[in-house]
Amino acid sequence: MANFGRFVLIGCGGLVVLVVLIVVVVAVGSGGGGETAGSGSGEEAEDRPGATKANAVPIGKPVTAGKVEWTVVTAREATSLKSALGGGKTDGNFVIVDFNFTNGNKEAVTLDSESFRLIDSEGREFEVDTDTFEYVEPDKDIFLDQVNPGVSKEGEVIFTVAPDASDFTLEAGDTDMLADENGYIKLGF
Repeated sequence: MANFGRFVLIGCGGLVVLVVLIVVVVAVGSGGGGETAGSGSGEEAEDRPGATKANAVPIGKPVTAGKVEWTVVTAREATSLKSALGGGKTDGNFVIVDFNFTNGNKEAVTLDSESFRLIDSEGREFEVDTDTFEYVEPDKDIFLDQVNPGVSKEGEVIFTVAPDASDFTLEAGDTDMLADENGYIKLGF
């Protein structure tokens, strides 16, 4: 009788191991297929124009970052800014970028300046200068602007840069805080 109990115990243990193996194989098989498709998509995404700094698109060409699209319309350097609200003026080294944004998501997104970084030839990264908001035309101010699905929005951002900075590439990111997808635009100066 003790041997029979041992065989039942070994049989049950074998059955549990077999069930676990089947679950693992099914999980790996379905996850593996997804991973392969995801890996292929990732490689294709890197080949997409503007997906990396190395294949940045020129001004006027759209780039996608996740489900949103950015198109730089104009970009220029300036050493002085005049307030769009009237009055004030400030001097410095600035890069001003005018762009169009299109929301390709199925829900509204909120724009803000955190979506941008400017990278120079030395790899230095400049963030949008939030102290320059008064120099942006009010209809192009994107701070906490809600954009509905399928809707486009014109915007402008201003960066304060080092006097010796040049050869700029704009990094425009997805508006999803949990995503880390970017598009790259070569500014040409």
